[in-house]
Amino acid sequence: MGENYLLIDFWAAWCSPCRRENPNVVAVYNDYKDKSFDVLGVSLDRNFVFSFIYT
Repeated sequence: MGENYLLIDFWAAWCSPCRRENPNVVAVYNDYKDKSFDVLGVSLDRNFVFSFIYT
């Protein structure tokens, strides 16, 4: 009761395994978003810093 979960996902556009995993992260978020589960995605690309959070 009152617990929230946050998955912090570090990824990069140049990382093939990271890119292949992205759809799985989205699927897990969609399955559990109604159960206090959020995802914070952090890009490790050098040209820009980009982060997003699913809520």
